[in-house]
Amino acid sequence: MSENIALAGADLRAAMRICMQGKFPGVQLYAHDGLTRDGKPTAVAARAACKEEADGRKLQGPERIAALTACFNGKRPDLAQRSECRKEARAKGLDGADLRKAVDACAREARG
Repeated sequence: MSENIALAGADLRAAMRICMQGKFPGVQLYAHDGLTRDGKPTAVAARAACKEEADGRKLQGPERIAALTACFNGKRPDLAQRSECRKEARAKGLDGADLRKAVDACAREARG
């Protein structure tokens, strides 16, 4: 008889990581310790670091928003570029698969 367990959030992620590491011991899992496979901070980790920095500087209002945006764009310029590409594509009225294709093409162009 097996026992059913309902996991969510951090508990579910931890259980999945343990299971995946058991099945694939030589593979580095994506976003391990807040880093992507190529060593960049994950979006979540970058935002958290930027929020901590803004809190430390006691920034509020528009000054805080500007600082958070600049900080995130500095830590993950690739994601900032994709965000700009998405805004441009949405302004053209694109959505769904057409939006994804336009964002991907724009991001590739930006990388050069």
